[in-house]
Amino acid sequence: MRARFVALFCIAAMVAAFAWTGFESVSTGVFAQGPPAGQGGGRGAVPVGAPGQGRGRGAAPPILGPPDGVQPLAIDLFSSKNFYKDRANWLDKRYYRCNNPRQLYGMWDQQRIGPKPPESASWGDCNDDWPRERILSPYPYKTAREHYQALLAQTKAKGGPTTT
Repeated sequence: MRARFVALFCIAAMVAAFAWTGFESVSTGVFAQGPPAGQGGGRGAVPVGAPGQGRGRGAAPPILGPPDGVQPLAIDLFSSKNFYKDRANWLDKRYYRCNNPRQLYGMWDQQRIGPKPPESASWGDCNDDWPRERILSPYPYKTAREHYQALLAQTKAKGGPTTT
């Protein structure tokens, strides 16, 4: 009985000493970065799960279906059982539901995955694409080796390559 009393007394003394010195326990909760909004809070101050809020970043975006005039594929990345068997569709924008790589990467963070992932993933803009001219190399070389040989020839014409 005495040992139990001593143990409880020691625990109480440690808790009191900890509180008295001003140390606080480490917070890993919602407000770990500061107080909530309206109380001096900054970024991330909206609590998770607040009504109408999506993970502290505002309302979740709407989950969009296929754009007008776009016929979805029978099987896409989000409904496929085996991605590797769909190789014939990999270059079709509809296979990725017209999402670009950045949208695919951030699908969970942006809450565009829908209520029944992955089948409910949102569609992107099928007209959002870079023109071919922005993708192609501005150089006349067909291969990296051809480009290297041209650079080496320029270097030799100027007396190089040299070592120091």
